[in-house]
Amino acid sequence: MKRLILLFGLLYATSGLAQEDGDQLFSADILHEIRIYAPNPAFFDNLVQDFNNNILGTIPYSAASVSIDGQQLDSVGVRIKGGLSAFEVKKPLKLDFNRFIDGQTYDGLRKVNLHNAYFDQSMQREAMSYEVLRRSGLKASRTAFAQVFINDEFHGVYLIVEQIDKKFLSNYFANDSGVLYKTGETGLEVKTEGATLEAYDQLINTVNTFSGDALRDTLDKILDTEALLRNIATQNLINATDNLIDVSYNYYLYQEPKSGLFYFIPWDFNLAFFPFANYDIDFTPVNIVAQKVFEIAAYQERYRQIYCQLLDYNFIETDLVQLLESREALIRDAVATDPRIPFNIDDFDAEQIIVKEWIANRIEQLENQLVDLDIDCIPLESIPPMSVSINEIMASSDSTGGIADSAGGYPDWIELYNNTGEAISLEGYYLSDDKDFRKHWAFPAGTIIPANDYLIIWADRDLDETGLHTNFKLSKSQGDLFLIYEDFTIIDSLSYGPQEKNIALARVPNGTGSFINQAATFNESNVPLSVNEQSKNSFAWRVFPNPTNKQIQVSTTEAFSGLSLIDQYGRILKRSEGIILNVEDVAAGIYWVRIESTKGLHFFKKVIIH
Repeated sequence: MKRLILLFGLLYATSGLAQEDGDQLFSADILHEIRIYAPNPAFFDNLVQDFNNNILGTIPYSAASVSIDGQQLDSVGVRIKGGLSAFEVKKPLKLDFNRFIDGQTYDGLRKVNLHNAYFDQSMQREAMSYEVLRRSGLKASRTAFAQVFINDEFHGVYLIVEQIDKKFLSNYFANDSGVLYKTGETGLEVKTEGATLEAYDQLINTVNTFSGDALRDTLDKILDTEALLRNIATQNLINATDNLIDVSYNYYLYQEPKSGLFYFIPWDFNLAFFPFANYDIDFTPVNIVAQKVFEIAAYQERYRQIYCQLLDYNFIETDLVQLLESREALIRDAVATDPRIPFNIDDFDAEQIIVKEWIANRIEQLENQLVDLDIDCIPLESIPPMSVSINEIMASSDSTGGIADSAGGYPDWIELYNNTGEAISLEGYYLSDDKDFRKHWAFPAGTIIPANDYLIIWADRDLDETGLHTNFKLSKSQGDLFLIYEDFTIIDSLSYGPQEKNIALARVPNGTGSFINQAATFNESNVPLSVNEQSKNSFAWRVFPNPTNKQIQVSTTEAFSGLSLIDQYGRILKRSEGIILNVEDVAAGIYWVRIESTKGLHFFKKVIIH
């Protein structure tokens, strides 16, 4: 197979201006220090007692002061968490910054988990798993390592794992007000207050009622099947026993309300990267939804191609070994003095070698299976960088000077430009505002940007509206933006500072130049005017009749060079050099009329055609 050497470390090394919630805590190249203080010297013993007394119920939190890398927070909720892992000498912990002080957060986070690497003498398997899962494009937890002290007693090295809660949902999904489920002792449990299992029961009823094409057509409307297939393929690849594909356990399920789709969120991977199962590429998962998905030929083929891609760019021995060794160096000295691990430093060192050997063996095993199964892997072929450029963005706008979308709002938008003479399919490409999760929003299948033309994407989280809408918004204070391919080839990227309302950030010259702030040139070539020059320009004009179903006329005493009618995708439908546009043959909807001043500026007004 083709091998693309894209090192994990290089992927996450680029540091932009933006600061996402959790970026500080989840800096993977830092061994953090967490100190928990309580006036009661028996604080830890009481935590253990509270856990033992409430194993089958709700485990209470106890208040303590917590210092993280020198930053102190008062009245943080602390409790022991976990199942079998909680019976180890080194107990897994949960910190709830918001438990006793409403609204209190650390680095924008309300809760974090401290995992004890139960059953894993390498102490790395769970962190490695989450890294591979996120590179697969899955919305999965971030991790980092920390030394944890309780009342100045060293309790050992822990893995910090991002909590799946409303903050997580807000960071990774278009909307955080949907229903969140998690597997528990009695099956799937509702985690969202006031919600029920009704929607999930409908999902199960669907997979039990339909089959074949009818099931596929129905499932695509209620389940993110692409994410599920990526989830299954990645968990199979990393041998994720005790999980979704093996025991139908240890996962979250979220129904995102904007799209209406269910999304399986990976969780708990201390038993991955072991040779317990060595799953075949083609296998039967335990989870009932996954089983029914695998019965459909089109999904099976897509699953196989995803598997090919993961082996092509994600599960690469050199990358994984480098990641393993860098984190081994980070934590080894602290592990050597960890008083609560049930092994010694020699065991830790030996286990690093075992994990490396398993990675090499797993890759060889899977590549042999590809041959045996006669799977025809379609090579990943990205376009060269800057073939499509991030040409212009608007990160702050309103009705006084912004561009309205099809719903009549004035959201953030991103304009791409095709610098080539050929149409380009954007299937397999992503936009992201997060340097640590560059597969935030995938272009829908069938998205094409014509040759030497533009494409408008609304960055507003409104997935339920007409047009292309991302599941993130642009930050007006500062931010990052990435256009990448499946294999993490960066096609274009941008880091920007504070943005002025209704002033765009645009490449000048168009498509290839440096970014400057100027008046928006929505869906048109960017015009090199300074901000001061633009601020002196205004344009008095009106559009009538509005609404209309026959023609649009403009009235102005200003000099202009033409009119255009633009749809919600940013496409020019009509153009006139006069004051009238005939719209009798245009479908009903919300559009924009753009007038082009002789000074090179464009001005927009919303128009309704009925």
